[in-house]
Amino acid sequence: MENAGQAVYFVILKEVGIKNKSFAVFCGTGNNGGDGLVVARKIHSNGGEAKVFLLDDETKFKGIAKRNFEIVSKMPIEISKISSNESIRAAIHNSDAIVDAIFGTGLIREVSGIYKDVIQVINESKKAVFSVDIPSSYIGYTFHFLFMPEMFGII
Repeated sequence: MENAGQAVYFVILKEVGIKNKSFAVFCGTGNNGGDGLVVARKIHSNGGEAKVFLLDDETKFKGIAKRNFEIVSKMPIEISKISSNESIRAAIHNSDAIVDAIFGTGLIREVSGIYKDVIQVINESKKAVFSVDIPSSYIGYTFHFLFMPEMFGII
């Protein structure tokens, strides 16, 4: 988790920079979300502003992801639960770039509800999006994208 988060952090640093930039970090509550929390911590520790937006209840974090949530929650990093399309749009509008740590390679179901809404708004935003593992819009078991990202790279 630490290595994945650090790898994403270094890509962000190279592509858009960190200092004095604002990042909306969208996290699921699985290991991918834990990776996103590592990214948020590294952004904050290196002069950027990270705001974490959870798509589910924080009590669902387990193991190392839970530990990373506990660490980030003790830092001066804003953590909010996404509840509506308006809150998603506001979070994205007020950021320079987006970290997508919602779903990783383990997704084996259709995406619906707030998850689908967030992914759709992220893809419509035209902001730089840095996805952990793969874009959350990719449905691995069907080999297609829910919404096609403009561009992506795999670390």
